[in-house]
Amino acid sequence: MSKIKEVKEVKTIIDVDVIIEKWNKANPTVHPQMSRKLLAEKLGVTPQLFTDWKSGKVPNVVPRLQMLMEIGNCKLNEFVSNEK
Repeated sequence: MSKIKEVKEVKTIIDVDVIIEKWNKANPTVHPQMSRKLLAEKLGVTPQLFTDWKSGKVPNVVPRLQMLMEIGNCKLNEFVSNEK
């Protein structure tokens, strides 16, 4: 039986500015460019939530999902899906 590597919990942050920057670089001709405000509208949240996430106030499930990805050496979309 193989040993499961111990995964230590660390402070998790979600930096949506990385997502916004990547989207804007991939879609340079789309106007208006993506912003925190537009992303918040798309997600149905307030921009303040992104500030909370960046400061480490993330939903409890996020660090556990990261741990599962590390344990299984897989990407999120390999084990999380939306029912249709």
